[in-house]
Amino acid sequence: MKKIMKTLLTAGVLSVMVFAMGIMVSAAETPGKVTGVKQTDAYSNSVDISWDAQLMDCYYETEISQDKKTWNIVSEYCSSPTDYIYNLSRGKTYYVRVRALTTGSNPVYGPYSDPVAVVTQPSDVANVHQTGATSSSVTIGWNRAEGATSYRVYQYNNGVYTLKGETTGTSFTISGLKNTASLPFTYLYVESVRSAGTYRAAGYKRGVSNFHIKLIPAKVKNVNIKYYWQSLKEINFGFNASVFYDGYQYQLWNINGKKALRTGETSSYYSTTLKNIKGYRFYKLRVRAYIIINGKKIYGQWSDFKGFAFQPKVKIKSSGRNLKLSWKKVKGAKSYTVYMSTSQKTGYKKVKTLKKTSYKVTKFKKKRLKRRKTYYIYVVANSKIGKKNVKSKAINCYYLLRR
Repeated sequence: MKKIMKTLLTAGVLSVMVFAMGIMVSAAETPGKVTGVKQTDAYSNSVDISWDAQLMDCYYETEISQDKKTWNIVSEYCSSPTDYIYNLSRGKTYYVRVRALTTGSNPVYGPYSDPVAVVTQPSDVANVHQTGATSSSVTIGWNRAEGATSYRVYQYNNGVYTLKGETTGTSFTISGLKNTASLPFTYLYVESVRSAGTYRAAGYKRGVSNFHIKLIPAKVKNVNIKYYWQSLKEINFGFNASVFYDGYQYQLWNINGKKALRTGETSSYYSTTLKNIKGYRFYKLRVRAYIIINGKKIYGQWSDFKGFAFQPKVKIKSSGRNLKLSWKKVKGAKSYTVYMSTSQKTGYKKVKTLKKTSYKVTKFKKKRLKRRKTYYIYVVANSKIGKKNVKSKAINCYYLLRR
């Protein structure tokens, strides 16, 4: 009886061991949950994904969904822990999940991975252009790109892209620039972006060159009267060119006037002629540069005023050894200075500054005037713009042949 009981007990222990071993074998053949699913690349209608490989030899099945409710199989029996999913729409977010399965004729499936969001490339931005400017910043804008959740702005120079910032809007301002030198970049580029978690799918960069990017011009300097044509009542003026300009605006004023007599525009910083300039009065001239953005003119700062007047024409009469000088009053003049020489081109000395429009010359270089001697004379009209002295141009001399 004891022998029979021992046999039965031994058989029972063996049965339990066999059952337990069966459970272990079954458990070892069931793949574990896939982890580490992530997006590795994006295109306009496809994505690349990868995940952590299982330790056991197995296949993988990939599913995709747009709402995490309805899932469709896109790949079965994939042997590597990567997948390429295509036939997707541009600028969209999808969800993927992966599970492992055994390689036998009766595959055993493991649990699904946690769903992971993936994105396709958004549409490219279009119509990148400048929309605004200050003297130290430019603002660019672009059309909204389908499927983009944000936009990145880059500065491109010498083959290097430098990220300047990111925005969810369709404009961006870059500050810290200078309008006294060429812009420190070759292009500005905008890139559309669609994000999913830490992954960002980007469209192609689209840009605008610095040839088309402008700052508000700096103050125009060195306005100067280059030529006087008194008989034609014309002048020609120039000034230093601005770094940024589409054109220039000028204004002509009476020297003590409260509003401009004439406003005009020119494309030349080197040579511009003003006609119908009345003689015998002082004028002042100023210039500013402008740029055009979206069809609107944006003006820089006005230059300092440049004062000028035509030279007074001197009448000379001989009176014994003396010379009687007279000239017409120049409107706006504060005084007149008489210059004299015995040579037509050199040696002129100041003789007198006075407020009248006539003067009798009795001496030159502290000596009485000589008979049968030719003296050359010109008169300069003097005025002021604020505290700055202004003089008429001296280009002609006048003389009387003494006998």
